[in-house]
Amino acid sequence: MKQIQEIFCDVIAMDECSFVVDSRDCFKDDAMRAFDPNGGMRKRVGGNSNNNGSFQRSNAEYALMCDPSWGVRNGTPLIDRCVEGVTSVCLALKRPPMFRYSAKSNIARRVAEDAQRVASEREPGLFDFGRRNDEGYCHVLIVDRFDDCVTPLLTQWTYQAMVHEIFGISSTNRVRAPDAQKLNKKPEEFILSSREDAFFRDHKYDDYGDVGAAVKKYVDDFASERSKTTASKSTASVDDVAKFVERFPEFRQKSATVAKHVQLVHTLSKVINDRQLMKVSELEQELACAGTSVNGLEKQVEEIINDPSFGESEKVRLVGLYCLRRETEAPQICQHLIRALSNHVGGKRIDALDCMLRRGGENARTSDLFGTKTIAARMRTSVSALKGAENVYTRHVPLVRSLVAQCANGKLPASEYSPTWDGFTPECSKKPAEIVVFVVGGATYAEARAVAKFNASKESNNVKVTLGGYSMLHHSRFIEILANVFDEERGP
Repeated sequence: MKQIQEIFCDVIAMDECSFVVDSRDCFKDDAMRAFDPNGGMRKRVGGNSNNNGSFQRSNAEYALMCDPSWGVRNGTPLIDRCVEGVTSVCLALKRPPMFRYSAKSNIARRVAEDAQRVASEREPGLFDFGRRNDEGYCHVLIVDRFDDCVTPLLTQWTYQAMVHEIFGISSTNRVRAPDAQKLNKKPEEFILSSREDAFFRDHKYDDYGDVGAAVKKYVDDFASERSKTTASKSTASVDDVAKFVERFPEFRQKSATVAKHVQLVHTLSKVINDRQLMKVSELEQELACAGTSVNGLEKQVEEIINDPSFGESEKVRLVGLYCLRRETEAPQICQHLIRALSNHVGGKRIDALDCMLRRGGENARTSDLFGTKTIAARMRTSVSALKGAENVYTRHVPLVRSLVAQCANGKLPASEYSPTWDGFTPECSKKPAEIVVFVVGGATYAEARAVAKFNASKESNNVKVTLGGYSMLHHSRFIEILANVFDEERGP
């Protein structure tokens, strides 16, 4: 008997626990961004007397974040796409959803309320799964990207996140990466898939040093296997030849995989050295990590601003991180650094910082990003700082990690992440069956890694977390989008 089964999958799965709703290949032209001395900021086109032009890429999603009515006025159904993606994930999980949103975010509230309306009013029959053995609800957290502007600004040091930051990974897991020794040639296109590439699956969350060692071992193992095959050709029997022919496709595929990762790691190494990312990243981590002292770091930031050997992207990100951290403690120093930066970078980057600080500053964001607002938060921050970190370049933990930990234990404050359901009770906030975190404006691979590590830890309490966003961001795209938001706010 034939059956027809409806499958809800209106999203693109980027990995085992992450998805995006944007179907466009946003990063197909980013392959040479790594070698751009300006950090990949695209040229502006079309300008006139009132407007200096706009970036070649449309970034309507961030303009929409700043003003939910923007999408209505401009006929852009981006809110609808977010709602469709989130609700389809809930249907795929077959769990009764409970939507919660960043309390200070209008766009997060709009997405959550529209999704709740779909589940309870427009299509209640589709979501009538019931609760299994008194299990909790599927908590769907709609998070505003502006609640954590730190994570997309940081230099990344784990394999998957690094590749995306420097080359860009498309929504179909394709990467266009130039060979570091042949920059004049057209970039090659690779596929980085956990399902098809065992090396990438095993090492995508490893840091840069571990990946380099793993690639070397991978090359040595392959060379050893190839030498054995070559040595045995002269004495091979008919059966040996038959076995070799059977294994030849696998051997050839492994050869291509080895070449791919050798080229990626080699080019990453060149970019890291050329852009002095290790020096920049160490300072970034000092600014980004709660529990660290930032007194006196403004001198190091200003030195890099005035040093022509550093790229514009690195300068902008350092100033942005410093201002996010000390905007209320040292506003005069923040203004001084921004003025110094304006002498070395284009005005649109300054506009981007202005937009970020207004929309993602301490008074605008929902969460306690640096763990300083309450005594309990400061104690947790101090304990975390004392424990230290395995790698000085990967100390920062994205905000999403603490949100899912609180939610999994039923301790996420309703005052910060408000429910859309009128029937919300303390019972509803207890241990959820599953958690879906959707970041309006785009998630990052650093957050995807944090979610995957949480799922694999005992702290998850057997609660699975799935991360989604409109797209997967990298720092160049983030800054570029913020500049476009500033243009939209200012108007023609």
